[in-house]
Amino acid sequence: MTGRTTFHTGDVDEARREIAARFYANFMDVIEEGGGAGGRRFAAHFDTVRYGPLVVGDMRCGADVRMRFGDLGAYHVNVPLTGRLELRQGRGPALVATPECGTVLNPSGCVVVDRWAGDCRVVAVKVEAAALRCRLEELLGQVPRRGLALASALDLTHGHGRDWAALVRRLAADAGDPHGLAGHPWSPGPSRTRC
Repeated sequence: MTGRTTFHTGDVDEARREIAARFYANFMDVIEEGGGAGGRRFAAHFDTVRYGPLVVGDMRCGADVRMRFGDLGAYHVNVPLTGRLELRQGRGPALVATPECGTVLNPSGCVVVDRWAGDCRVVAVKVEAAALRCRLEELLGQVPRRGLALASALDLTHGHGRDWAALVRRLAADAGDPHGLAGHPWSPGPSRTRC
């Protein structure tokens, strides 16, 4: 089953509520420098689509923002199409997501987005933790002995990272297309697992 949402607003509280409804509870502040005549105005545009345990969103805010989240409870990948996203999780190092290098967040550890640049259009992917663990168990043929903690950076220019980014970019493009594959009645939808 898929669910598609297109959302536009110039109101920060409305944008915060929409992100909470599709992804995670959050706090958001506009921090755009030069808020006078030369500054950009906040103008959020979010296209999201749900594919079973995945939520994929093509998202931008139009002005620099700062955000704070608690534990996500899910795995999350940021694939910028333009601009940059500066963030950190828990006590980990500062991370920068660009069109060449995405960021990967684990379910535990508070997240702070220090700057989501106004020119940053990002494909955000939320993956339910239980579904990812279940799929890993199927692939390994056994229950993993330790928790699954993913590396925080994803090279988007080579190999599997590039291929995965191309796939999620296509899914994000479909989120904004009312006639896209996600809405087609013959769409295969997400693969089902036994867990």
